[in-house]
Amino acid sequence: GPAPTGPAPTGPAPTGPTPTGPTGPAPTGPAPTGPAPTGPAPTGPAPTGPTPTGPTGPAPTGPAPTGPAPTGPAPTGPAPTGPTPTGPTGPAPTGPTPTGPTPSAPTPTGPTPTDVPTSGPTSGPTVDYCPELAASSCPADVVHYSTTGSTGFGGAPIRIQSQTSTEVTFSVDNTFGSVLQNVYIEYYALADGTATCSASSNVGLCAADNILYTAHCTGGSPQTLIDMWVTDTTLFDPVADNASIPNTCGAVSGGSSTVKYTFALFCQSTCTVQTNRRLRGASQPQD
Repeated sequence: GPAPTGPAPTGPAPTGPTPTGPTGPAPTGPAPTGPAPTGPAPTGPAPTGPTPTGPTGPAPTGPAPTGPAPTGPAPTGPAPTGPTPTGPTGPAPTGPTPTGPTPSAPTPTGPTPTDVPTSGPTSGPTVDYCPELAASSCPADVVHYSTTGSTGFGGAPIRIQSQTSTEVTFSVDNTFGSVLQNVYIEYYALADGTATCSASSNVGLCAADNILYTAHCTGGSPQTLIDMWVTDTTLFDPVADNASIPNTCGAVSGGSSTVKYTFALFCQSTCTVQTNRRLRGASQPQD
């Protein structure tokens, strides 16, 4: 029923037995078996809500941006130091070597000079002592090829007298202004290329001794080579004029006061042969 609402009694408390409540049996359910938590109790304030972590889905796979490239200033750092390109290093071309003619004077095919020629004569006769001698019909057919020694000559000491397609006859003249002690001439005397050396002593001025030789142009060459040694102790320098004379010439001197001159002579003339031919159909002179 409803509790009384009147004023509480003020007299002494009742002394009856204290109620003890129901005395029924205790519950018999199984006790929990899980392990008791052993960690320390948290001492901080409890979290107040989950922390947002943002979406965890896959990254976008759309196309890259195509906007304009940045236009900022170019970098000012040092230039790269990599190796400088050197171009291709493949093998050199192996094509055929041009075989066209070389624009130079033909090489004489006569006797090979046995001495190294100097840069050219530096002294000696410069006067033509034999102006009465008839010049060659084609002066270009006589070529002064080289000189071993320092003494030159005035007029050419070799003159062509006659020519065929394979032979050339020439004279040896003393154009040095005084009698020469010894003169040696080496030339191709035979068509098979056999060389001969001939000697002359006390050679008189100009063509006084009438010295003539016939040389052959061999191997199909239009020219032949002539070697001429002149020895004179009164005319040539004993030190600077030091050409050696081969043993085949039978020389009794040489190597001192000796000069060697080499000439190329043409069997087939280099000068154009001009003939006077009347053109066909030209009018004839009237009587």
